[in-house]
Amino acid sequence: MKEDEIIEERKSRDDILYEMERFSKKNYLWFLGILIIVFIYFAYLVNDLTAKVEIMNTSLNEDFNTVVAVTDSGTMIEVEKQELYADMQENVIARALRNLIVDRSKLTNGFQFTKVSSNEEVVSRSEQLKYFLDFILLDDEKKVKDVRVKNMLTGKKASVVALRDQALGFFDAYIEALKQMLRKDSLPHFASVKKTTVKSFTPKKSAFKIEVNYSVVMQNFDGYNKDNSINYKTSEGNYVISATGYFDIRTRSRYKQGSSSNGANKLGLHFTSLKITKPSRR
Repeated sequence: MKEDEIIEERKSRDDILYEMERFSKKNYLWFLGILIIVFIYFAYLVNDLTAKVEIMNTSLNEDFNTVVAVTDSGTMIEVEKQELYADMQENVIARALRNLIVDRSKLTNGFQFTKVSSNEEVVSRSEQLKYFLDFILLDDEKKVKDVRVKNMLTGKKASVVALRDQALGFFDAYIEALKQMLRKDSLPHFASVKKTTVKSFTPKKSAFKIEVNYSVVMQNFDGYNKDNSINYKTSEGNYVISATGYFDIRTRSRYKQGSSSNGANKLGLHFTSLKITKPSRR
C-alpha cells in the first residue's frame, strides 16, 4: 500500500513538472517580453536619475565656481571663482567699499530733487548704497543665527546677527551724515574715483580689518560763464574708509523674488563696522 502511494506521489510530481515545462515552452515569449520591459523601465529610471544628478552637479559647480563682480562702470558680471588669497581679499573688500562713495548728482537723480526727509529715502535713490547693503544684511537670519565669527572691534566671537545689527548702526550714521551734507549743499556735486590704495589690511582667519584710501576728482557748480554755460570748479580729495568684517560662505546671499538681497554676495563678505572720512565741497 505504501509502495503504491509512493508511486502515485511520484507520478503526481512528474505530471506537475511536465505541465510546468509545457507552460514555460508555450509562454516563454511572454516571460521574455516582460523581462525586456522591466529592463527597459529600470534603464530609463537610471538614465533619468543620472541626468538629474548631472544637472544638479552642473548647477552647483556654476554656483560655487563663479562670483558676481561689479565693473567700474557698475555692470554686474559673473567671473570664475579662485582661491581667495590675502591680496585678492583686499581687492574684493575695496571694491565693495567703493559703493559707499556717492555724490550729489547720484543722490538727487541728476539734481532733480533738492530735499530728503529720511535716511531710507537717501538709500532708495542710490543703486550703489542699496547694493552695498547686501554686504551687511543676512539673506536668511534663521539659518545663520547660530553662526559665530570674530568681532575685530572686541577681539571676541559674536553671532553674525548681532554683528549685522552693529554694522547697520554704522551704516545708518553714514547715511545720516550724507543727508545732512545734502541739506547743507556740502556734498561734492560730482565725484569719480581715480585711484584706490589699500593702506592697511589685517586678516585674522575669516575676519579682517582694512583701511582704504580712494583718491577722487570732484566737480562742483561754480556759476555761469559769459555765454550762460555752466562753470564747474574741479578739485581733488580723498575718501578714507576703515572697516572690519568677515568672510563666511554660510552667509552668502542668493537672489530670491521679493527679497532685499540682490544675490551678488556669493563669497559671504560682511562688514561689521565702518568709519568714513569724506571730502567736502571746496
